[in-house]
Amino acid sequence: MSKTYSAEEVARHNNAADLWIVYKGNVYDITRFLKEHPGGEEVLLNLAGKDATECFDDIGHSLEAIMLRETYKIGMVVGDVPGTVTGGVQDTRIDDDNWEYEPPKYEQSPWLPVMIAVGVIVYASIFYYFWYSIRPDSEDSAERMSKQYTRSEVASSNSRNQTMFIIHDKVYDVTTFLNEHPGGEEILLDHGGKDASEDFDDVGHSTDALDLMKKYKVGELVESERKGSEPKKTWTSDYSKDKQNKENQGLSPFVWVSALAAMMAIVYFVYL
Repeated sequence: MSKTYSAEEVARHNNAADLWIVYKGNVYDITRFLKEHPGGEEVLLNLAGKDATECFDDIGHSLEAIMLRETYKIGMVVGDVPGTVTGGVQDTRIDDDNWEYEPPKYEQSPWLPVMIAVGVIVYASIFYYFWYSIRPDSEDSAERMSKQYTRSEVASSNSRNQTMFIIHDKVYDVTTFLNEHPGGEEILLDHGGKDASEDFDDVGHSTDALDLMKKYKVGELVESERKGSEPKKTWTSDYSKDKQNKENQGLSPFVWVSALAAMMAIVYFVYL
């Protein structure tokens, strides 16, 4: 139930610090709206503590203004409240049909372009690393892998400076792998310049080792010197720490790229 006020009580609220008006028997406390009124403060001050029905209707207001008025309603009046002369108010009439609400403007942080630039650089770096870690061999590698060698050419590469050997008619250059070989460099040097097919099969290598060999393949034997031997079906390990590390490294770029993409999307939609 709406609260009721007497005409005398409404009349006491007649200044800028405490401003009430009456419209069609309803009481409105528009103190907070005084400075926001598009028509200026004077119009409302002239109506303070009085019945503003005739003035409000004569001026004409938009639907938005009417809806806004209702937010300031505090009750109803009992008794007659004197109105005010509207003649002097007509000059202050405004057309508020085009009065549109403007949302507050937020200042853009000067660091935003820097953040975006850093994000792009990091994203590009991760993409470069990820792409070049999984992409197929380059054209230069493909050209080297298609090169053909004679057994005598391979035999001359039997030193620490260049260590090459043959495994099932394929030629491998493991010079850069000598210090990384789990079995030590001596075993590779002992097979330098030779056909290591049988020993390679007899030792039994993990799946990682077989995959790693592809990296060091530089070509094949000439057709006339090939034996046509096939790798023996020996036991190979399906799991190793190196393999797990590679899988973890392979997952990492996906995680980083996804996280970075999400972060950049949030920055874009929030600040731009």
